[in-house]
Amino acid sequence: MLRAAQITIADRVADIGSGDGRFVIGAARLGAQAVGYEINPFLVWISRLKIRFLRLQDLAQIRWANIWHVNFSGYTVVLLFGFPYMMKRLEKKLRYELPKGARVVSFAFTFPTWVPETAEKGVYLYINE
Repeated sequence: MLRAAQITIADRVADIGSGDGRFVIGAARLGAQAVGYEINPFLVWISRLKIRFLRLQDLAQIRWANIWHVNFSGYTVVLLFGFPYMMKRLEKKLRYELPKGARVVSFAFTFPTWVPETAEKGVYLYINE
């Protein structure tokens, strides 16, 4: 997913449903500012410990949040593993909030009307227009 997003040091990355923080950590290791959004407090705690242990606090953070209450307008890259029931609503939210040219990488599930730029091994790259 990180490779598909072509993350650079200039990017600000959001990971929706960040789980154990692996993609947030990966983006931070590439030099990008990365924020993970996770609703499970145990996974938030685990992720924050990993980030602290790796001394990546300046580049990576995890927020305990409901994504429907987050504004994604400041991000250039969004990573997600969404479930089918949420993809329609999430498509509308991201297309409205993200700046033009922002990259969205989805694993496993596609958006209903947004056509991906690339699709390989279940990883879909979208560019906001």
